[in-house]
Amino acid sequence: MITGKIVAAALKLNHDGSVITLPQPARHKDLMIPAMQSGAKMGEWTDGFVTEEGIFYARVDALDIAKASGQVKPDFDEVLKTEDLW
Repeated sequence: MITGKIVAAALKLNHDGSVITLPQPARHKDLMIPAMQSGAKMGEWTDGFVTEEGIFYARVDALDIAKASGQVKPDFDEVLKTEDLW
């Protein structure tokens, strides 16, 4: 069963698996400079979100969490973006 809700945009860096995040209302674009300062090259990360439990989920998986928590409508079927949540 899916629990919790999405609380922040996040990028998971490919080179070391670390997660860069900023609190709402941050957008994924706001995380790009911190990601590159951490050693990632442009685009060498996975866009996603962090739940209130601090767990990273890629956009596709985060959509299921957003639906289950009522953050988006159950029939929402687009790529999940921060604009859909806050």
